[in-house]
Amino acid sequence: HYIFNLRDLSRIFNGLVSTTPERFQTAAQMTRVWRNECLRVLYDRLIDTTDRKFIDVCLSKN
Repeated sequence: HYIFNLRDLSRIFNGLVSTTPERFQTAAQMTRVWRNECLRVLYDRLIDTTDRKFIDVCLSKN
């Protein structure tokens, strides 16, 4: 079906560590960065609407 690997997780992590403490000071701001990185790396590959809705539900729980 879909193939994700450690490189994808590395891209998400790289987006998180490239933030600066001066710009992102709260947990809510970091959560938004994390969500954005997950969407950027994973969401763009999804081809099925059902899969996209599943990711939306999973990310909205946080």
